[in-house]
Parts: sequence; structure tokens; C-alpha cells
Amino acid sequence: MLRSHCLVIVALAGWLGPSFANAQTPPKMFFALNADGTGWRKVFQLEGYPACGSPAVSPDGKQFAFDAWQVAGNRQAGPATLFVVGLDGTNARELCSGQMPSWSPDGKFLVCSRSGQSSGVWIMTAEGKEHKQVASAWGGQWSPDGKRIAYYDGTRIMTYEVETGAVRQTLSADNHGYRQIFWNMTWSPDSTQICFKAAKQDGTEAMALVDAGGDENGFKERWSGKGLWADFAWHPRGDRLVMSIRRPETKRSQLFEVDPDSDDPPQLVAGQDETFNSLGMSWTPDGEQLIVVGFSPP
Repeated sequence: MLRSHCLVIVALAGWLGPSFANAQTPPKMFFALNADGTGWRKVFQLEGYPACGSPAVSPDGKQFAFDAWQVAGNRQAGPATLFVVGLDGTNARELCSGQMPSWSPDGKFLVCSRSGQSSGVWIMTAEGKEHKQVASAWGGQWSPDGKRIAYYDGTRIMTYEVETGAVRQTLSADNHGYRQIFWNMTWSPDSTQICFKAAKQDGTEAMALVDAGGDENGFKERWSGKGLWADFAWHPRGDRLVMSIRRPETKRSQLFEVDPDSDDPPQLVAGQDETFNSLGMSWTPDGEQLIVVGFSPP
């Protein structure tokens, strides 16, 4: 049983997506919330970056990395930048350019994605130095066992072997029929499965699970509908998978969770503030906290 579960909500007012944000909306804020819906409190506020996303808690549970953009009017101004901040809201610092950070399990390295002339998946130190490109693709995510980095290339999911540099196909474009695979996939805690978002031919979206050893070993579409955000958080116990789905009745993106091993429909995460749009997310290693990116529309 977990000790005093807690959610940490990162409420970033004014976040509209990776390319657009309104600089006139209120600045982003970081909040803490107990998992049972009590104890909401402000933790941190970062000035100058109305657009942020893709939080990733460090393996020691003391800080999290995320990406952020400056804006001019309603347009992105400059490249996406990686930051790190303590879970207590202190010691925020800039690392380097990049998006969608993901930690190596020893906390010594990060993998991220970059656009522009340096487009691709890159490894760097936790201080944002000694950069190495590992793929001309997108959405790199480090496996919890440290052996592989998953990313998508077109409508395939590939894995890069960290020790040998070998590249293997995990999801074949011929075996699923999706018209698009999305970024911000996540690994299961035991590194045997990958959860990802896909767009279907009929215009609906899917949350699916694929065996990390190859889709011939296991592939399951766990949820299908509309309004799914491309980010997931798999609890360290393995029995809770959190995602964000837009609710027509509230016109907000809200947190839902499923048991990945069951066929039960997604359940609304208890205690979240329904005035916020809650998006990207990441569990702490002890499973007691969740980092969530969100915003409250003006």
C-alpha cells in the first residue's frame, strides 16, 4: 500500500499547445494535490513561458524536467527549451533546446527531441551537455530498465538499443492500420510494453499497448474515442495508467485512469479541479505523486 498518495498538478494557464499560446493569459502555476482530492496548494510559478509540457520526474524523485516555449502574440518565439525544477518549486534552471525530456533510470542522462536543422532524437547529460543524436525521428522515451529508447518513425514505433546502437522495429506500419502515431508514448514499469496514442482511419483516436519485443508478441487497442491527449503516466505498480480525455459536458480535458490489464472503461481521476484542462503527466518513482500540466481558459 502506498504512503499518503499525492498528485502534483502543474496548472499552466494559457497553454494551448506546442506552437501557440496567448501571452495575455495568466502565467503558469504549479500546484500540489493529494490523490483523494484534498490539499490543493501552489508550489511554483515560472515567468515568461506561457507554453509548457511533457513533465518527466527524475528517478530520485527530487525534480522534474519539462519543455517550454516563449511566445510573441499568439505565435511561438524561438525554439523549445528544456528546464528542470525541484518538486518543491525551487532551483529552476534552463538546460538546453529540446522537447519531451525522458530520464535514464540512473538519472545521469536525458533523451529529448529537437526540430529544425538538428531534428531528431538526442541523448545528453542531465546537465544538458555532451549531445548525441541517436535517430532522425521523434518522441524518444527511455525504458525504465535503461536498455532501450523508444521513438516513432512515420507510422512505426522503433527502439534503439543504448548499449549496442542496434535499432529494432516494435510496431510495424503493416500491422495496425493507423494513419498516425503520436509523440509522448510511455513504457510500462517493467519495460515490457509501450503505451501510445494513434489516429484511426475513421477519424477517432486510440490508446494502444504494444509488446516492447514486437507487435507479433502482443498488441491491444485499450481505448478508442475522441479528444485523447498524447501523453500518459504509468504508475510504478503497473496497475494505473493515467491519460487525458476531453469531456464534451465540461468542454475541458480531464484526467482519466484505467487498469491496463482490464477491459473496464476509463474512470475520472478523483479530486481534480474541473475548471482546468489537465494534460501532460508523470508519476514520481514512489508512485505517491503525479505531475500534470494544465491550464484554465480565460
